[in-house]
Amino acid sequence: MSRQQGNIAGVYDPAEVLTQKGGLLAHNGSDPVEVPPGADGEAVVYDSTTASGLSSRPFTSAEQNITNAANAALFKLGM
Repeated sequence: MSRQQGNIAGVYDPAEVLTQKGGLLAHNGSDPVEVPPGADGEAVVYDSTTASGLSSRPFTSAEQNITNAANAALFKLGM
């Protein structure tokens, strides 16, 4: 894919890359790529094993417990 000649900044048109609802625009080092959406409830994480450097995965129960504990602490503080 070449840079958009009509755009002075030379930025890619996301509409040419993004094809799915919830897709994210990333870069693989030479071209823009679409990171497909994960399943409901999954989180985007940095992943050096993928071309874009991003992937999605479900939260582990330990991560959910940490989040719930942090939210409970903020609620107690009135935040």
